[in-house]
Amino acid sequence: MAIREPFSEKSELKFAVHVSPSDFFAFSLSRFLADSPFAIFEGEMLDSLELARQIADILAEKQAEDILILDLQALTPIADYFVICTGTSQRQLRALQQAIYEGLKQSADRRLAAGIEGTPESGWLLMDYGTVIVHLFEAETRAYYKALWKKGFRYPGVHSFRAGRMASKEAYQNAGITDPLHEISFVELHDAYTSSEIQTYEDMGLCRYGEGGPFAASGKAFMPSVDYGLDLPDESACAVNPSGGLIACGHPVGATGLMQAVFAIWQLQNTIDKHFGDGTLQVANAKRGAIHSHAGTGTYVTVSILEKED
Repeated sequence: MAIREPFSEKSELKFAVHVSPSDFFAFSLSRFLADSPFAIFEGEMLDSLELARQIADILAEKQAEDILILDLQALTPIADYFVICTGTSQRQLRALQQAIYEGLKQSADRRLAAGIEGTPESGWLLMDYGTVIVHLFEAETRAYYKALWKKGFRYPGVHSFRAGRMASKEAYQNAGITDPLHEISFVELHDAYTSSEIQTYEDMGLCRYGEGGPFAASGKAFMPSVDYGLDLPDESACAVNPSGGLIACGHPVGATGLMQAVFAIWQLQNTIDKHFGDGTLQVANAKRGAIHSHAGTGTYVTVSILEKED
């Protein structure tokens, strides 16, 4: 950080007058997760800096820790300022979000957030106020992403597809899914090449960014009914590509998505044994599955959630 100085009389918050590229760490990801670049307001709109300071004061009143305003105007057009803070618990994260939402809704311009993303359970909540984006972190999550950035890990980056992230986010919202790893029985995802599966773990939220490799080796995405002859550290949590994926099925362009859908339906019908004469690839008690279909250069991605009727 090039320059920092106190800006609030009632707290010891710090205002970042200028941010160098090296200080612009993990939070570039957040804007890709938000729905809209515009906040909704009535009356006279607050100046961006005034809005950022108002949010920071609300956070200070609610005992948020390590509050920081980052001035991004010289770095990116996605927002003028980020307001970042740390909450001590999931309960506090929820309280901070509610305090900001209610405080700004009752302010002079009666401003509403255009998008609120994440959950307290994930350790990261984002509130999009157009020119100001608010990040509420648990300490461990904030430290994790900052450490990745310091190691030179840039994300989303070339290994990630925004279409995949947004398609997953919208599918989960529509299906009421907040923890995909534990709320989905299996996933049929696009793995035309090996690294594609690893990047899609991250894009679909099965693990955090930077954890795709360790997640692949953990056993959490393996079939629980198959003996791989490996000493895996974790049990299966969500079977990925029980069909064998695109590589195993030959990846006939255009027909791949149909293959994924048919196989997913057979899983939910519990009829894998009927169609293959062998039930090894059947996910036991499968109740909900996801299909991730990727086309072209990554600009067209479809994520569908299929669920077995009770």
